[in-house]
Amino acid sequence: MNPPGVSIFIITYLDSEERCRVLETTCRNALQQRYPEFEVVVSDNAGPIPASEALAEIDDTRLKIFRNEENLGMAGNVNRCIERCKYDILKLNCDDDLLHPDFLTISVPWVDDDTLVVTDMEKF
Repeated sequence: MNPPGVSIFIITYLDSEERCRVLETTCRNALQQRYPEFEVVVSDNAGPIPASEALAEIDDTRLKIFRNEENLGMAGNVNRCIERCKYDILKLNCDDDLLHPDFLTISVPWVDDDTLVVTDMEKF
């Protein structure tokens, strides 16, 4: 039996070069998951610097970058990002957080039909 796919979703608003570097580090880290089927979905909330520019050097088909035409606010951006996710199992990852490379491998087996979101609070 194949493990289910997971969408790691990241909402962002980039207004400085520093935030761009942080987002790039976060996305590279998320793409290092040792789980067989996942995507990383980034939703850019119409910040001054497009996320596609900040992430241009990452060449990975699992990374999906979307830009809202206007700022939807945090809740609106979360909702829009979830709509763009391919999989039903979701992992919200803040745009400045790092994941342990086995986070999905360890946590997804605990997901059941009543679970909507995989979440965590961890240091790594």
